[in-house]
Amino acid sequence: MSTQVSWQKVVAVNPQNLDDFEILMNDMIADARRDDGLEKLEWSISLDQGVCHVTAGYGNSDAALRHLTAFRVKFAGRFHELSDTVGETVYGEPDSRVRNALPNNAVYMVSAGGFNRCC
Repeated sequence: MSTQVSWQKVVAVNPQNLDDFEILMNDMIADARRDDGLEKLEWSISLDQGVCHVTAGYGNSDAALRHLTAFRVKFAGRFHELSDTVGETVYGEPDSRVRNALPNNAVYMVSAGGFNRCC
């Protein structure tokens, strides 16, 4: 059983906030590079720049919780001012601390098969 935890957050971005959202994204990426528990971080934006997917992956629940705590302290205010969360899907088996820190409406998925050749 893997201890890895990941999620994808989908947000709507108001076109009027796009420049500020891009600045925030770059600030968050720069900060995340110093987080050695964060194994993957990818931001993707739709061609019309109205929808953004943020995908993050962690080695374990401890790393995920550290990242969530840092996000709340450093970035949550700006993030929620500039975007509206559409949904969040969580992969793996996060522990109860992580589940309690994530939104109540997050969708949890467990592995049903496959493989990862990464790393």
